[in-house]
Amino acid sequence: GNPNDDQSAAFAQAAAVHAGPMTIGVPVGTWKAQGLILREGLYYVGQGIEATTLTLPDSPTTSLFRSTAGGELSSGGVLSMRLSGPGGIHGTGHVPGCHGIDLQTYSRVWAFEVRDVLITGFDRGVNGAHGGGLGDDRWLVLSNVRIWQCYVGIYGNEHPMLFGVEVRQCYHGITGRLYDVTIMGGVKVNRCYTGIGGMADARCTNINAHIQGISIYRCETGIILGNYSSVRASRFTGGHPSASSRPPGSPATRDIVAEGSFIDITANRFGTAADQSDICVQVVTATASNHRHVNISSNYFLHGGEQSSKPVAAIDAPNAGAAV
Repeated sequence: GNPNDDQSAAFAQAAAVHAGPMTIGVPVGTWKAQGLILREGLYYVGQGIEATTLTLPDSPTTSLFRSTAGGELSSGGVLSMRLSGPGGIHGTGHVPGCHGIDLQTYSRVWAFEVRDVLITGFDRGVNGAHGGGLGDDRWLVLSNVRIWQCYVGIYGNEHPMLFGVEVRQCYHGITGRLYDVTIMGGVKVNRCYTGIGGMADARCTNINAHIQGISIYRCETGIILGNYSSVRASRFTGGHPSASSRPPGSPATRDIVAEGSFIDITANRFGTAADQSDICVQVVTATASNHRHVNISSNYFLHGGEQSSKPVAAIDAPNAGAAV
């Protein structure tokens, strides 16, 4: 077909050939579409992010890829292509409710793969399972995925696993009900206002999070942690997400905010000679019994080019219950 025309109907016809497992090959070129169905056993495979682009049509009304069924999803995926929406830096100009990959009707995702994909300009780059009011992304696996300039990069619900993912210039990087989330190995969050955690409807839900070996670069707030969480062997480059100078009156920049109990912050590196956050680790007290047993140890803080294990100015820990 003509790539300038909306190809949604053609994709729907291909997906309806039979109800079982199948692969739809997306050819080289730029193709307009929306509402491409996500269902059990269905894979969309392009020819690479430099060769295959799917873009929303003018005046879109729904997500580019979306689920319609409820219940559980055990297989399927989107691979080797670029997904493009109308949004710009930090999601400006995005169309609310129009996501890149939208799995929200499912109550549980046992297995769904997003691999070798660039996602730009959507409300949410990847929107996880919401069915039944909570949702469970038990095996939503993202690998070698770049998500740029969406309002929310990844909105996940319980158990998502992220490896080799870059989230850049989104307003919120990785958020949602991040219970038992695993974020490891080559994940980079770059120039977001909130890196991991922090939407109004998702605060303090980053519980039992296991974060290791990642990079947070110039985020206003890097990571918000709830109970039973750990951040280890990760690098934080301070600063503000604004592309130019820091706006007057903007809030203090913070690398890690600990909002719970039994939190471990170990063997991380904070700041560079040129860029530091105002607060590297902030321990926040919500109740008198909160943030017990917060361990902050064996970290390195770089301020003004000088390295030390724990400069006083790097820690904001107002409660003596924190182990600093």
